[in-house]
Amino acid sequence: MLSVTILFFAYCTRHDQVLDLSQPATDTGTPNTSILTSVKVSSVSGFVEQLQTGTPTFDPQWDQAPKLTVAAVVPDATFMSSNNFIGFVGNSTNVTMRSMYDANNVYFLVEWNATPNVQSAFWYYDPVAKAWAQEVTKLTVDANGIATRQGFTQDKFAMLFNIDSSCYAFKSQGCYGVCHLDVPNTTGVLQSFMHTNGAIEKLDLWWTDMIMATKYNQMSDGYEDYAAGLNYADGRHTDNQLATTPLAFSNKSTKKVKILYSNTGTSKDTCALLPMYAYPTSKAIANSNAMFLSDTVSGGAAVKVTGIDTSGILYLADGSTINPNTDYQRAGAGVGQYCIPGSFFAPFQGSRADITCNAYNTGSGWRLLIKRALKTSDALKQDVNLSNLADQPFGIGLFFNHANNQHAIVSGLTLKFQK
Repeated sequence: MLSVTILFFAYCTRHDQVLDLSQPATDTGTPNTSILTSVKVSSVSGFVEQLQTGTPTFDPQWDQAPKLTVAAVVPDATFMSSNNFIGFVGNSTNVTMRSMYDANNVYFLVEWNATPNVQSAFWYYDPVAKAWAQEVTKLTVDANGIATRQGFTQDKFAMLFNIDSSCYAFKSQGCYGVCHLDVPNTTGVLQSFMHTNGAIEKLDLWWTDMIMATKYNQMSDGYEDYAAGLNYADGRHTDNQLATTPLAFSNKSTKKVKILYSNTGTSKDTCALLPMYAYPTSKAIANSNAMFLSDTVSGGAAVKVTGIDTSGILYLADGSTINPNTDYQRAGAGVGQYCIPGSFFAPFQGSRADITCNAYNTGSGWRLLIKRALKTSDALKQDVNLSNLADQPFGIGLFFNHANNQHAIVSGLTLKFQK
């Protein structure tokens, strides 16, 4: 499911928390519970790239932009027979938003306190099962709802807009109108799907993975549609993507590798659950707990995994090996220092790259700057058009604290442009 999934108006409450940021701004506006006012300015300067590399500076005009401070809360969906959020229902964090716009662009400054994280489902070696496995991607609980393992997924932030007011249910129900819980898929397994309820209905989805924000200064521009009218289909898509553009994908081998039998000296080719690429021990883990496609090119830091033996040793294409010692195993609640990232990331291109963002890890939370054209070049009704400066209903979603608290949401918000 997406991070913006379920309407929870009851949690859109006022909070006047002052965020602990390295460069606090003056609160000149009175926080409210639903309206984000975008202040009109002639231009916005100081939209600094790569804010994570040092103490950020940005346009002092932000101090004049009214704050909207709300609580993003993980909703209780059990009344809809869904256990998607079991173990972290009701967890929340305050989110403060400000906005400005000029003749061409709209800007958002989003701040929240949480333990920052950019991990990505590490591969580790399980000495008991004698196999490589991936870390859980969200909080794991037992039958009694007691937490047994923390999640290992990067923090995320999302915004959802109604394109041309086309989605009727979004107007009155927010995310409830497009979230379909516990729907049987083609094999009868219950799943949750996001899609609108009519062929002409579309929502604009802005999605931030903090790895992408801190590495490439990009926010994924996507949309949700009718999913061809199939109840069991996911209506979430990215905006049209150039055919040659690599997407983020799982670092999981889908091809046969050679398994070596050390006791007999024989081998065979077979499919195995293994990482596709790994960092040789001498290079350890790189890039803030993520792997990038640029790592996998010739001479890059990552090397392709070509085989494994019965003791768990990985064989790499450069002739080196990885011995699954304790540095590649779970270390209590954490993982060893050399555990292998579970995902690749690469720059967005085409209309998926319409949104620029800068993320700064304050040490106690995130500061996120977002920039998008009021009107993009979109011709496929995949982007919300803000150039008429009309009021825009929207919602936000948050994965925070190692994404253990997933799908925390706030719906029923309105973006109002100061004329």
